[in-house]
Amino acid sequence: MEKIKLGPDHYRYVDELDPKGLEVTCKKYVVIGETDQCWYIVDEFHNNLFGGSQRESLLKQYRKRVLKDGGEHGRRFAYTDKSLALRS
Repeated sequence: MEKIKLGPDHYRYVDELDPKGLEVTCKKYVVIGETDQCWYIVDEFHNNLFGGSQRESLLKQYRKRVLKDGGEHGRRFAYTDKSLALRS
């Protein structure tokens, strides 16, 4: 079953402190649903993990809502552009 791409990929940089020092990683989020004003996104790991008829109900607990407009202004959970995500 092929997954249909509903919107642009989103990116978020996350910093983690470990014994070796600070590690910054880029996480990729994919769109699983949309409304007129926002996208529902989940990270790539959870998107690939679940499949079948129960997929939507299982992903509901992991999804985040991101506004479509206003990505250049203010803060948001994830951005469509990696440079905006890094700047935040």
